[in-house]
Amino acid sequence: MLTITKGRTYRAKQPAAAGHACVNDRQVAYVTRMLVGYIDPGTGAPGLTTTHEEFQKWAERDVTAELPPGGWAPYTKGIK
Repeated sequence: MLTITKGRTYRAKQPAAAGHACVNDRQVAYVTRMLVGYIDPGTGAPGLTTTHEEFQKWAERDVTAELPPGGWAPYTKGIK
């Protein structure tokens, strides 16, 4: 099980394209007892929420260290 941390970015178990040809990663904006608030490259805005359980089902790993400074990862077919 992943530890979900504010400010970290996580990748889907099945990455897909989102927004401007970026990977559909999610950057955690806040964590409460019940919910995870996040930003994704498709909207670029905070305000999206899901339960901890759903986030855990979706997320594969923390990719924060792999991202370009201040940006999102570009989508390429077969990305993991």
